[in-house]
Amino acid sequence: MSDRLSYVCKRLFRSIFVVLGIMVVAFFLVRLPPGDVVDFLTADLPVDPEYVAALRARFGLDRPLLEQFLLYVRQLLLLDLGFSFRQQEPVLTLILQRLPATLLLGASVLAFALVTGVALGILAASRVGRWPDTAVSTLALLGYATPNFWLGLMLVLVFAVWVPVLPPFGMSSIGAGYQGLRRVADIGWHLVLPTLALGTHYMGVFARITRA
Repeated sequence: MSDRLSYVCKRLFRSIFVVLGIMVVAFFLVRLPPGDVVDFLTADLPVDPEYVAALRARFGLDRPLLEQFLLYVRQLLLLDLGFSFRQQEPVLTLILQRLPATLLLGASVLAFALVTGVALGILAASRVGRWPDTAVSTLALLGYATPNFWLGLMLVLVFAVWVPVLPPFGMSSIGAGYQGLRRVADIGWHLVLPTLALGTHYMGVFARITRA
């Protein structure tokens, strides 16, 4: 028990340094190119220099670099991710608004990849050296190697444009006003294409691992 506790403590201790390393790299990578976020926001706008200075003061960009980094760490620890001037809302609010849909899609992709990949892997392992093994191995390799963005575009082109049987975008039918099981079915129907596009890669991974 003590060895297991010691192992967990070591892993947690190392994880802290990994997170700190990511924070440092992310902070300084953003500041390597010339200019800053204020230059980006005001690039195409005729703005007053006093307004630009006020924006830099609001973002803390007028402070020394070390002080900016400490402010950045403090805001992350307090879950203060800043304010989106494009959306006119706090960044954390925007993330939380989209989190349920993201978790739903992630769970759908994981379930599809796990069930399909394990089933195909078992089929290939039970038919080693025969045509089902070759077919599953080829399918897994294609799924693993095909870029998700390209596969998504092809699925939309085929199943939403050429043969319009699946919705090409959105989480539910706009203006339909479905309730209860009808709404659940509608959301599930909209999940089909993104689940296939994102889950095919992981299906190939699970299939190869299960076969091995």
